Amino acid sequence: LTAEYERSLRGSAERAFGGDPLGAWLGPEGPLAPPVNIRMSNAGFAGNQNEFQIDINPLNPNFAIGSSNDGRTSGTGYYRTSDGGATWFAADMPGIGTSCCAPGIAYAADGTAYFINLDTSPSVIHVTKSTDNGVTWTKMTDIPAPDRPNIVVDNSPASPHFGRIYVTYSDLGGATDEIRLVFSDNGAATWSAKVN
Repeated sequence: LTAEYERSLRGSAERAFGGDPLGAWLGPEGPLAPPVNIRMSNAGFAGNQNEFQIDINPLNPNFAIGSSNDGRTSGTGYYRTSDGGATWFAADMPGIGTSCCAPGIAYAADGTAYFINLDTSPSVIHVTKSTDNGVTWTKMTDIPAPDRPNIVVDNSPASPHFGRIYVTYSDLGGATDEIRLVFSDNGAATWSAKVN
């Protein structure tokens, strides 16, 4: 299907641009130009980076924030761009102290970004949020949890839970090792009891 789609695009380009669609469509500014690899980290912020996630601001796609393990103080790094990914700022996540790993990032519909990471001593998920696309971060209420956190925000205006933040985690070592869920309806200030 992908090959058929690309052939149809090339056919459209040929009709629009004459016999040489490649110059117009595959050139550096064309819609079928090959992707350009941009390094999000830098020479001073490299190594031990894995478990990467990224989310894009739904209000302005020039802003995006990524997260990864980084092997530094907080255990997790964040990466932000304000120019659609052409350049990036990278740093260890501030404000959560010595921590571990397992980062996650999610934008809410209002442009607020929520970042999570796991601490293993004690076993909690740290939650921080940013209202300025990752320039500054505010620590929110921790979630008691043992492992494998993930985060998402309900960004559907038609949803009865529009704006609700959901965090899931693996209840490893429990009686059933099940996936659990907690949610917040007040911007991560408080969290629900766990949902089994």
